[in-house]
Amino acid sequence: MVQVKNRHEPLFAIGVARRLTGLTERQIRYWETQQLVVPVRTPGNHRLYSQADIDALAWAARLRRRGYRLWDILAMQREQTPAPHVRQDSDAHFRFRRPAVAGSTGAPTGSRADRPVTQDRAKLLEEIERRRAERSDERREKDRD
Repeated sequence: MVQVKNRHEPLFAIGVARRLTGLTERQIRYWETQQLVVPVRTPGNHRLYSQADIDALAWAARLRRRGYRLWDILAMQREQTPAPHVRQDSDAHFRFRRPAVAGSTGAPTGSRADRPVTQDRAKLLEEIERRRAERSDERREKDRD
């Protein structure tokens, strides 16, 4: 029997998760190995994704399209709140609007969006962005030579 925290919460097969997020099944499985999401498993070992899992996958997919590395996304997710530079990007913010789903209000699920960023995590993410910009500048200079 599948164990679910909220018995009234709908669960989705990986094919549905793929269609709702625009990701491939391979990407979804890989991101699962990185613990971006932890789907429920059926007795037959099939994955079932909650709406919170779908939201997390869609959020991560948007950040990947904007050029964020999976490592950065996982760091933000573990902190549960985006860094200031991400917060300015409304599409990347945790309070995103999920894809239209029957019965969906578009509101974020859980309390992830309400937790504050710690100073240390914010500094770490700012340092990541600073180093990324430095590398980009170095590459441009190298290309000019």
